[in-house]
Amino acid sequence: MKAAGEEGMEGVSAFEAYVHRAFAPDGLFSRARDFEYREEQQSMALAVARALQVDAPLLVEAGTGVGKSLGYLLPAVKFALDFDRKAVISTHTINLQEQLFNKDIPLLRTALGIDFSAALLTATDSTAAAQVSGTITMVKEEGRWKASAITLNL
Repeated sequence: MKAAGEEGMEGVSAFEAYVHRAFAPDGLFSRARDFEYREEQQSMALAVARALQVDAPLLVEAGTGVGKSLGYLLPAVKFALDFDRKAVISTHTINLQEQLFNKDIPLLRTALGIDFSAALLTATDSTAAAQVSGTITMVKEEGRWKASAITLNL
């Protein structure tokens, strides 16, 4: 008999299995304060992991309290670290940006045991932000990606 959250895991990649296991009742987050197993969160995280692996778009709708932030953040960060890529998370609200940066990312660093780099870029005027384009040049130094130049086209 399989434990909760272990059904249907045949034929998945090691990356997908890791993400799925992280959200299991006794997984990576189980020692975190206020963690509770949510099947919807685990399913969402697995869908994100699969989409990242095959470079496919994914649209997810989930209600309040499902744990969407960690459900997309863990697979994105783990994929970026495992496959030497970068992850960019874009939000609609400054409140969610602050939650990700001040709560979820530190929790993820602790859970993974990896001090990965993260940066927060905010704009206070959505009209101005929509009209700005540019590039961020990243370099890898001592195993960590860091911004070396930011060019904005206003």
